[in-house]
Amino acid sequence: MQTIQLISLRHSAFYTPYLITFVAGFLKQQGLKAVYRSVASVAELEAALITGEAHVAQSAVGVSMRQIAMAEKNSVSESMPALLHFAQINQRDGFFIAASPQAASEAKEFNWKQLEHKRIITDHLFQPMATLKYVLHKQAVDINSIEFIDAGNAEQSVQSFLAGEAEYLHLQGPYPQQLAADGKATIVASVGKSLGEIAYSSLCATKDWLATPMASAFMQAYTAALLYVEKTSAARLAQQLTEQFGNITLETLVETIESYKALGSWPSSACISEDAFQCANRVFLFSGDISSTIDYRQVVTRQLCSGE
Repeated sequence: MQTIQLISLRHSAFYTPYLITFVAGFLKQQGLKAVYRSVASVAELEAALITGEAHVAQSAVGVSMRQIAMAEKNSVSESMPALLHFAQINQRDGFFIAASPQAASEAKEFNWKQLEHKRIITDHLFQPMATLKYVLHKQAVDINSIEFIDAGNAEQSVQSFLAGEAEYLHLQGPYPQQLAADGKATIVASVGKSLGEIAYSSLCATKDWLATPMASAFMQAYTAALLYVEKTSAARLAQQLTEQFGNITLETLVETIESYKALGSWPSSACISEDAFQCANRVFLFSGDISSTIDYRQVVTRQLCSGE
């Protein structure tokens, strides 16, 4: 049995289809033994793929779009990214807005404009910040009136929120869900629901690896995992993923997966659509991460898509 090395920029229930690919045995069915780990940075992720230390990585088309824009800005002749994105994990932003008990009690119904003149602890990675600010813009919120706080990683952000350093918290599940379950916050909004379909999290690899039999086998396993996630209950999926999230209760994991299912986060088709990619173009043009539209074919490959 061949060993396939899988890496991830983030470890979250948001990436359930990717995790289920090896947790539920779909890779084994293709003769592949999975080794999975998280990495700390885009640079580490790219180095692992390019050197062959890893085969597949969870990342985002936005990462490659931004790299192309930076290369063009710095007049670098080679603007093609070293990696190609070949499958979608999420077609929605997966971040939630959680309010402190006091902030939640101030209004019976949440309106995005309630964030004006408030403090919000946010994930400061460029993509979630870009999508959050794009939604705020679309909701006619005065973005400049908000104090965006970078408290560090997810665990540090939660601790800062609990210490009263902000009225609101912006994080992926299952952290907001766990806070809500503990009675320490109320989830008041979903960035993904307000934004709609976008090419968000995806799987990437090198062009050379994508031409291998292992790549074809992985894609078959991943396609099967997507269909399985679509048809399987959140309770069953949470049970299968429990060991991956030892610090999160089963009930919270179930609720998180249910939230992402209801949001329509996980596609039934593995391939990244051009419409979703164009939404990413609009978001990053607004944020200034890119200065001109990026060509879909520079970032995405459909060579492993069924029938293509």
